[in-house]
Amino acid sequence: KRTLNMADILSGIVTADVQTALQTLRFGGEATLQDIVYSLSASIDAKLLNLMMSRFYVQTHLLALKKFMLLGQGDFVTCLMDGVGPELKRRANQLFRHNLTGIL
Repeated sequence: KRTLNMADILSGIVTADVQTALQTLRFGGEATLQDIVYSLSASIDAKLLNLMMSRFYVQTHLLALKKFMLLGQGDFVTCLMDGVGPELKRRANQLFRHNLTGIL
């Protein structure tokens, strides 16, 4: 696999308009420079997001991480009942709040 470098990321982003604006930039042209930076920032952000989603499947990895962390497959309830089940089988007068809270 090829590694990413800045040239890959910037390819096609610096348009002719931006190049012209950079060439005509003069002392005191902070507003123009700010516009150029905002334009490049938006373009680079969009390209990086597209790259992360299409080439590195970040959304798939984040979804898997979410399912693991939140136990989104119903495993949370299973784990909870496995932990609390033996305690809840006791008689009502033998249940104590601090024991149940400690299990959670």
